[in-house]
Amino acid sequence: MEFTQSVRKLISSTGLILLAAGSLIAQTNLLIVSGTVKDDDSGRKLPGSVVIVYQDDEEIDRKEVDKNASYEYELPLGFSYTFAYEREGFTPKKVVLDVTHTPDDESVDGFGFDLDMNLFKNIDGFDTSILDTPMGIGTYDPDSKRFTFNTDHTDRMKMRVENELNRLAAIEENRAKNKRAFDVAMKAGENAMKKKKWQEALGHFNQALELIPDEEEAIENRDKCREELDKIEAKAAEMQAEEDAKKAE
Repeated sequence: MEFTQSVRKLISSTGLILLAAGSLIAQTNLLIVSGTVKDDDSGRKLPGSVVIVYQDDEEIDRKEVDKNASYEYELPLGFSYTFAYEREGFTPKKVVLDVTHTPDDESVDGFGFDLDMNLFKNIDGFDTSILDTPMGIGTYDPDSKRFTFNTDHTDRMKMRVENELNRLAAIEENRAKNKRAFDVAMKAGENAMKKKKWQEALGHFNQALELIPDEEEAIENRDKCREELDKIEAKAAEMQAEEDAKKAE
């Protein structure tokens, strides 16, 4: 249940990625990006995080954020940049800022963005390939001469993450239900064993193993019941053989 509650808290969080609108930076001809890396669950800053920058898919820099978990880059226009955010124990994420088609003249001075990233802790079973796709994509449009973020893409990515977390939560909830049913079956089997109702006990332990396969105690009890039933069957066969021999005499 602790996992399920944690996942629900994560799903309810709106801060998978925080993107502030870009603004023109006078006379810079640069893409200026700064932000802070935080824990999505608690909101605390995450010093020790690493920001990796790719220019047209080629890594050009990687550095650890400062003690306040902040970072800043000044990059030339005319390229597509991918920002990858990583920290040990957390699931990495990416954002793309594409300023490939900015004009060569001075009609566009530059762009500045506050780009904060929230990372969530690694979760067993989470399909991390989902986040091979960037969480956010921003592009400069030469026709409108504006830089815009694809909010539909970000919403779809948030939904993919939410669906994956819901899948894991459902698995965990089902596991918890199976555990409760397993405990009931084990208790019933143990009670039947005390009364030497071996066939009844065997049924309960088989039921328990259908819920949680390879559980050692259930296997031991099942095998014990089988041994006792085999003894009873062997004894019955022996008695039948003796009776048949007497009849033959």
